[in-house]
Amino acid sequence: MLWFIGLGISGFKSIPNESLDILSKADIVYLEQFTSPIKKADVIKIKKATKGEFKPVKRWVVEDGNEILENAKRKKVVLLTYGDPYIATTHIELRTRAIQEKIKTHSIHASSS
Repeated sequence: MLWFIGLGISGFKSIPNESLDILSKADIVYLEQFTSPIKKADVIKIKKATKGEFKPVKRWVVEDGNEILENAKRKKVVLLTYGDPYIATTHIELRTRAIQEKIKTHSIHASSS
């Protein structure tokens, strides 16, 4: 399963309770920081809210997508981004690939600038 979750534009304090619940139950949380930078204090708070593996990733990991998709086939995986999860076409393309590979996807949208 692959969740696409947006942080909104106010960092950790704008994460909805539903998203925090998902973060606490995920096996792996990928935090994509290329689209918009995230404050170090917010990264620390997100990491503390995550019970599974927490992986801040470079843009190429999301663009390639293979690691994320392979893990999502057998684990609960989250791709967490600043703003809305579909602010970047790379995220839309990753979701399309997940659907083609029969990986269940869910999205939690958030405000974007």
